[in-house]
Amino acid sequence: PFVYVSSVGANPSAYFLYPRTKGKTEESLKAMGFPHLPLLRPGFLKTVEPREKPRTMEGLMGYVVPALDMVAGEARVSAPVTDVAKAMIRAAESAQASAQGEGEKEVRLLVNKDILELARAEKS
Repeated sequence: PFVYVSSVGANPSAYFLYPRTKGKTEESLKAMGFPHLPLLRPGFLKTVEPREKPRTMEGLMGYVVPALDMVAGEARVSAPVTDVAKAMIRAAESAQASAQGEGEKEVRLLVNKDILELARAEKS
């Protein structure tokens, strides 16, 4: 199975290059006809260890995002990279299980809340 990690705000018509590129990539992947295609759109990625030289926006967001997460509660705007990795594995396992049976093609869009829930779900 193929799993694509996109980004919150991905849109092929976006003004900014990053979300526009992610959106165009999503559209191209959908057109390729994968039987089951999980698309993950995490929020701000929180690393386990900080970068030696954080990028300017990452440095700024490092102060803003924790405050937003506190206000947002369960609807957090960030996702730990370890949770995104777990969600990727579970999404791939789910796609593999779905591929075993007959059925329609499925594009599964997972936003930040879905990613966090999937990462924390008990493995079946």
